[in-house]
Amino acid sequence: MPTTLQAQSIILPRVWSVGTETETIDDLVEHTSTEFPAEFLHEKQVHITATEVARAIGVIVGAFTVGEPVIGVPSGAAGVVIGTGATWIELTGVVGVFAAGDTITGTISGATINGALTFAVPGNLWCWIELSPYPSANTEGTWSYWPYPLGASTFYWAAIGGGGGAIVPITPHIEVSGLAGLPGTLVHTIILPWSIHSPWARLVIQTPIAAALPNAYWVIQAMISAKTP
Repeated sequence: MPTTLQAQSIILPRVWSVGTETETIDDLVEHTSTEFPAEFLHEKQVHITATEVARAIGVIVGAFTVGEPVIGVPSGAAGVVIGTGATWIELTGVVGVFAAGDTITGTISGATINGALTFAVPGNLWCWIELSPYPSANTEGTWSYWPYPLGASTFYWAAIGGGGGAIVPITPHIEVSGLAGLPGTLVHTIILPWSIHSPWARLVIQTPIAAALPNAYWVIQAMISAKTP
């Protein structure tokens, strides 16, 4: 019998924002993943980490460094900077609760932000799986799905539980933001399993209510896992 080696894998330990992202998840728009073939897959799941990002808005002295920890005084709250602007810094991984009267200081740069600090949380996150017999790139002669016309496959996407395409499903997974009143502290973990067989699948996420854009939003990382026969 051949030896089988199973390598350990850490699934989605952290979301990293590198500053080149173009999609902001809190803008009422449906954000759709890459379409992937799923016809012969079993035990299909989408693993999602959804990180709430909040802004501290005030007067900045110095220049914060993206990735540096910050500490608020007198609250003692701490977090990590993932973005900066002229009058704000974006924080995630927050421990504790920042207060409006805090002076927040970067532990590496020494920069500070204070004044009338305000914080916000993004709108609730909706997630769902859509299925289709054809990929959106279906063209006559390319995918051999004749006689379907060019682009016709975009009309076949349907959400599990109803809806799909431009129509929000009846039963999406809804992740509530701002739990416990701690903006920026929360990393949500979501697993979306499905058993329906379909040649193509994709993940769709949306915040139907832009609660605090651009002062708060979601950073999303998703991974699809499944077994083959």
